[in-house]
Amino acid sequence: MWIYEKSLYLPLKNIEPDEKNALNLCRPLGALEIYTKKALNARYATQDPRAKALLTDIATECLNLQEVLWALLLAMGASGTIPCRENLLTAYEKALEQTDHPQAREVLQLLKQRALEHEKYLAELDIVL
Repeated sequence: MWIYEKSLYLPLKNIEPDEKNALNLCRPLGALEIYTKKALNARYATQDPRAKALLTDIATECLNLQEVLWALLLAMGASGTIPCRENLLTAYEKALEQTDHPQAREVLQLLKQRALEHEKYLAELDIVL
């Protein structure tokens, strides 16, 4: 018998509503969605088993991180979204510059760190997303 326990990648606690800062998180969310799609497209286009495994892991983690961002956005009271055509790291950096909400900054720092690690692993296999 399996017991399924749902939990966020990064637990969020006691978030105060803050619509101004919530809107700053919409940009990285859009960039993260685009990055996830690129990882999945590259995963199905490659024949290298190591690259397939890496891209599957990256896409899965990106989906988990999107869930964290959506939970944070909803808790902060976001009422709209901003389309994003930026590079993922650029979107994180701009959002960090514009956000003064402590938990939002913590989440963005984690996302930026993970994106940098993904780029390092992708570079080792000569993959560009």
